[in-house]
Amino acid sequence: MSAKDYEAFNESINFTDPVHIAQAIAHGADHPSGYGFLNMGRDAEIFDIGSGPGILGKLLHAEGFSKIDGADCASNFVEAA
Repeated sequence: MSAKDYEAFNESINFTDPVHIAQAIAHGADHPSGYGFLNMGRDAEIFDIGSGPGILGKLLHAEGFSKIDGADCASNFVEAA
């Protein structure tokens, strides 16, 4: 499965785990989503194991994080990320 197909599939089944994980990392417990609790500094170094095509990394980058790296055993996903 290509990275693009993987992302489309996740969207079609309303797979929201990466969104909730990003909110947990980026926000405090008072965040309206109800998922925040880590409230990490934007200079934190993040390593995403099983990163797939980089969905979580993209979400965290949008939250202001820039030190993001990841690994996945599927080389076509790593290339897409």
